[in-house]
Amino acid sequence: MSFRLNYLPKLDALRGIAALMVVICHYTSDLKLPFFEYGRYGVEVFFVISGFLITYILLKQKHNSNISRKKLYVNFVIKRALRLFPIYYIFLTLLAIISLIGGLYLCDKGNIWHYFTYTQNYLFYTKGYQSPLLFHTWSLAVEEQFYFFWPLLILFISKRFELPIIMIIILVGFLSRIYFITTYAGTGTILGVTFIRFDTLGTGALLSYIIFYNNLKIITFLNKYVQYIFAIVLLISIVLSASGNFYLFLLPLSLAMMAVCAVYICIDSTATFLNPILNYKRLQYIGKISYGIYLFHKPVPFFFNYIYSKFHLPLIESKIVLFVICFIITLTIAILSWNLIEKPLLKLKSRFDL
Repeated sequence: MSFRLNYLPKLDALRGIAALMVVICHYTSDLKLPFFEYGRYGVEVFFVISGFLITYILLKQKHNSNISRKKLYVNFVIKRALRLFPIYYIFLTLLAIISLIGGLYLCDKGNIWHYFTYTQNYLFYTKGYQSPLLFHTWSLAVEEQFYFFWPLLILFISKRFELPIIMIIILVGFLSRIYFITTYAGTGTILGVTFIRFDTLGTGALLSYIIFYNNLKIITFLNKYVQYIFAIVLLISIVLSASGNFYLFLLPLSLAMMAVCAVYICIDSTATFLNPILNYKRLQYIGKISYGIYLFHKPVPFFFNYIYSKFHLPLIESKIVLFVICFIITLTIAILSWNLIEKPLLKLKSRFDL
């Protein structure tokens, strides 16, 4: 069985679901609504998607191109930079300027350089605090660090070491999680340590390996049972999330397996019970602009409340109305970012295609 992975609208829908989960989680917390704690697991979905797509792209370029590995790596880095850097640094610069001229405490004083170098996840780990408007960017730092070293491994090792490396990185992630949780129990910021996320990133990479080399036994098995596996792992994840500290060891792997099943459903053309959701066009569009949604959403409630209090505007008592307003503002900013900045810059990526 062969797969066409040039563009996957269903995968955009999955991104959209993950982005909405995170936004709902943060907004219910910021606006003092009933807390949607499960929303934070949307980050695990993003990690699995990233591990899957990046590894598949690297394997495809490595084995289907005559270009040198060094050139492939440079092209990969440039294309990732074009996709991720522009609005990220515009976002940081705007916050820094507003902080300077407005007298607002928007960033970690003296530590803003961590955000500009994608090392804020380790700032959280070493300092034990987070910027209220930027703490969600720890996941972007984890992915950027992964993007830096993972292509070096995949592109420059021989084919026979690819699967062992993927399995090792999954194991490293799981063991690192156990070590950090048992050693630094009660320190929530350790979950941003890059090593701890290797299991979810690696699980996505494992799926890409299976699909790229067309492992018929596993693919046939997934074709028959992926829906049932998804449902079972979803149930297991719900149970683990309510089981106390023990879940910290196993829940991320359970969530990764669930996300892997969802990703496979996105790339498989056969009908599944998730198709009505994954084929929903508006959800696919939200997934397309999900990077902007994720990046910009956190400061919106803060600035909305600040402006309201600054200009003594009539108080909005309904938290639900505030939620809707903040989401609409976030969506509007993300749409503008996509059409004015991200989409035009993505056209430059074709210059670095093979």
